[in-house]
Amino acid sequence: MEDCHEALQHMTYLHSLRLCDLPNLESLPDCFGKLCLLHHLSIDYSSKLRYLPKSLSLSNLKHLHIASCPLLEKRYWKHKGEDWQKIGHIPKIDVIRRGDVYYDLGAGIF
Repeated sequence: MEDCHEALQHMTYLHSLRLCDLPNLESLPDCFGKLCLLHHLSIDYSSKLRYLPKSLSLSNLKHLHIASCPLLEKRYWKHKGEDWQKIGHIPKIDVIRRGDVYYDLGAGIF
């Protein structure tokens, strides 16, 4: 993830981002705050990732997908996670916990 820090800070027009299979990733860099046009964010199989960065603008997100990220799942679980209020306004939220078939909180396709 450190290698992409430099690249990400220049991708201000990025609309969609998928982070997958990053088992040692514990946090996302603050440069995610520069992705103000991000509409779709998908994070899968990142078991050590604890939270979304405070710098990330969630106001433009239309779809947030979190799967197989137990620490994120707990934190952003519908109405029960400690940070649910930070993402509850996003039109489509998928938080898929291990053992769940699928949990969909909105309409549409990523």
